[in-house]
Amino acid sequence: MDTIIHLFFSKQKKAFLNPGSFGCNLQPIASYAIGNIDKKKIEISLEKVVYDNSFFFESYETLKVPDREFIINIFHGDQNRKDGKGL
Repeated sequence: MDTIIHLFFSKQKKAFLNPGSFGCNLQPIASYAIGNIDKKKIEISLEKVVYDNSFFFESYETLKVPDREFIINIFHGDQNRKDGKGL
């Protein structure tokens, strides 16, 4: 999966980088960035980590969230489907 940087800009010696939204993804992967800045260069390492989100999806059922199937499909690509056909 390619990393998409959603936001990067700099202003007055400050840099801002958003490697993506945590949780709203088609896969249970959290993207983050590690930056190293010195006087001569800026190095950015884009990282990813897989996490277990099964408890999160179970809580939709436990809490009886209205329109939970729609919300999960739109924001999470229906990745919790039991038949393996989720994205």
